Amino acid sequence: VMTDNRNRTAPEIRKIFEKHKGQLGSAGVAAWAFDERGQILVEKSAAQEEALFDVAVGAGAEDMSSSETHWVITTSRECLEDVRTALVAAEFQPTEAQLVQLPKTPKGVEGKEGALLMRLVDVLEDHDDVQRVHVDFEPSDALVEALSGHS
Repeated sequence: VMTDNRNRTAPEIRKIFEKHKGQLGSAGVAAWAFDERGQILVEKSAAQEEALFDVAVGAGAEDMSSSETHWVITTSRECLEDVRTALVAAEFQPTEAQLVQLPKTPKGVEGKEGALLMRLVDVLEDHDDVQRVHVDFEPSDALVEALSGHS
C-alpha cells in the first residue's frame, strides 16, 4: 500500500479484511512466505524459446517458463536489470520487467474458501491506495471457471 494518509488507509484496509472474513496482520508478518525475484515477460510471438533461454541464462536468469501468451523469465533481485538489458541488446523486447513476490509454498484453494479469497483480492486490487497484492494461493481451475461464470 502506498498512501499519503495512513490514518485513512489503514482503517479502510482493515475493514476490507474484516468484511471478507480475513485478518490484517502487522507489517511484514507474511514476508517469510515469499521470495523477492525479478520477473521479465516476453511475448511468445516475439521470441524462439531456445534463443531466448540462451540469452536470459547467459545474463544470469534463474529460470524460464511459459504462460499462455508469454515467456516468463525469473531472476534474482540483483540480476533483473542485467538480464533485461541483455534481452533488449539481443532484440528480445520485454513487455514487462519488475520485482515480484513469489510464494515459497503456493497453496491450492477451491470452493467457498477460494471464492472468498478471490473476492478479497479483487476488492484489495480495486482500492485506490493499493499498488500490488501478493498471494500465496492458486485457485483451482474449477474455481476460476465458476467465478468467471462459465460453469
